[in-house]
Amino acid sequence: MAEIPLPPEASQSKTFLALCEQCGSSKELHLSDFDLDTENPFQHECTCGNQCRVILSHRGAPRKQVDLICSFKLSADPGKVTRFATVLDVSTNGMRIRTDPIKHVATGTTLVTTILLGTKAKTKLELLCVIRRIIEEKPALVLGVEFRDLTDEQRGALAPYVTA
Repeated sequence: MAEIPLPPEASQSKTFLALCEQCGSSKELHLSDFDLDTENPFQHECTCGNQCRVILSHRGAPRKQVDLICSFKLSADPGKVTRFATVLDVSTNGMRIRTDPIKHVATGTTLVTTILLGTKAKTKLELLCVIRRIIEEKPALVLGVEFRDLTDEQRGALAPYVTA
């Protein structure tokens, strides 16, 4: 059963959707319906009877959905192969990218990403990142990465993508 993290806007709106991966239906849940000691993740029963696992995610920064192209190289890869990916969302602290499956990848691995920003100048932004989460979404792999040592220039280039 897939883990379903709360969307980033949950902290502002106090509501979120629990999605059923079996039938595709969704139900709006309110954070006020849960006690502070609610188990995390918790189970939500869909109308189809499926038990959906929902994670109460307390992100340090809201995420904004984007559709950008990037390439990256894993520091642990002896051949330093350039891999390509799609940036799914970005925040001031990191981003989520979708790529082809990678045989040997682990959380904590450092990577260097180059994002092609969607500006008229098609600016390339190189960022040092660390893999914090690995999610298999067959046939792809989704990596949650944290930015490391961003400069003011890099923050400035990312600003239009992380503000609503």
